[in-house]
Amino acid sequence: MLGAQNTESPGGQASNDDIPSPKVVKKMEKELNKESKYEEKNVKGAAKDLSNTQKAEAKAQKDAAKADKTFVKLQKNEQDTLKDLYKAQEKHEIAVAKLHKAQQDLELSKRNCEHLQESVQNKNANMEEVIKEQKEHERERNVRRKSLLVPATASDGQPEARV
Repeated sequence: MLGAQNTESPGGQASNDDIPSPKVVKKMEKELNKESKYEEKNVKGAAKDLSNTQKAEAKAQKDAAKADKTFVKLQKNEQDTLKDLYKAQEKHEIAVAKLHKAQQDLELSKRNCEHLQESVQNKNANMEEVIKEQKEHERERNVRRKSLLVPATASDGQPEARV
């Protein structure tokens, strides 16, 4: 690891070549910290993206409910207008046009809501994966940190080969 050779001094003791130099340790720590900060930034970005999508989904659900309410209201209006058809044919045609527009808006809102629900599910899965990767990488970094700071020795006093 890190180009260190496993040599022993004539007395059977491990030489200083087993322990990386302070410069190498400092460089590795800096690199590990940089990786950690980059992943933390990715996690925050994914969380923000998820939050924004959840807000958009909530708004879409409100819009869909409002469109549904409008649709129901306009259906009733159409039925009432049909009763007065001979007196107000023009009024009936306007109500039908509004009904069709409301129905289109409702369908569009429902499609948008479904799309956003899928997006939230995908982003939730992505968020879980990003967090899982971050935890795994953090464990790996911790293992590397420990191996830099504590030289491993076998039970017989001989240095062990590092993995």
